[in-house]
Amino acid sequence: MGNEWLNGLQRGTVDERFANNDYRMTWNYPGEAVRIGQERIRFVPPKPQDLPDLMCGWLDACKQMEAAKVRPVLTATVAAFGFVFMHPFDDGNGRIHRFLIHHILARGVIQ
Repeated sequence: MGNEWLNGLQRGTVDERFANNDYRMTWNYPGEAVRIGQERIRFVPPKPQDLPDLMCGWLDACKQMEAAKVRPVLTATVAAFGFVFMHPFDDGNGRIHRFLIHHILARGVIQ
């Protein structure tokens, strides 16, 4: 699992209008529209310029859990939480986060 693999997942998950070739370049604020021009922000993810280092650390942590043979349930939990917390893409983060859980549990390892 690496940057290209995640980028491919994102492009395959979302409408092509929202597909990214890399991590997001803008700050997104997951939330909901309350009324026209007013949003209720639920979460403020890390700044876009911090994502490359954060994602590199996340991937290293995932690989270390694999090498240490950490139980798949724990690995899936940590990996999915870290991914959705960083919110690395403009769209599709929740879908990819759920995919990661299933992928890790089904395989028993992160590749």
